[in-house]
Amino acid sequence: MDTNGLTVKSGHIIRLHFEQNDNHLESLYLSCNALGDAGSCEIASGLKHDKRLKRLGLAS
Repeated sequence: MDTNGLTVKSGHIIRLHFEQNDNHLESLYLSCNALGDAGSCEIASGLKHDKRLKRLGLAS
């Protein structure tokens, strides 16, 4: 999902996905989006509930 115009709101939605414990993703690349610190923190919060994701790319 690199370079798709994702924003802080997108980070919140991704967090909600991880909190549902129904994630089957092992890799998620979100580089070159406008998530910013707040969106990244949203995602990090959701990852507390996830056990499958092994790789997360958030490069700017």
